[in-house]
Amino acid sequence: MNSAELLVSVAAAGINLIDIHLQSGEIGHGKIPMMPGSDFAGRVDRSGPTSLHLSPGMPCSAPA
Repeated sequence: MNSAELLVSVAAAGINLIDIHLQSGEIGHGKIPMMPGSDFAGRVDRSGPTSLHLSPGMPCSAPA
């Protein structure tokens, strides 16, 4: 684990239009297998020593 990385337990993930366009090949290369779900919400399990503002147990989310 990099010093600025987070390990997150994902509780929910969503597929958005970017995922659909990537899978269809409209943007990017449409490589299969592909794991859609670039939007997610969960909790921080571990945080590197230089990761700022987020510590284990905190809720987090990331939109695409």
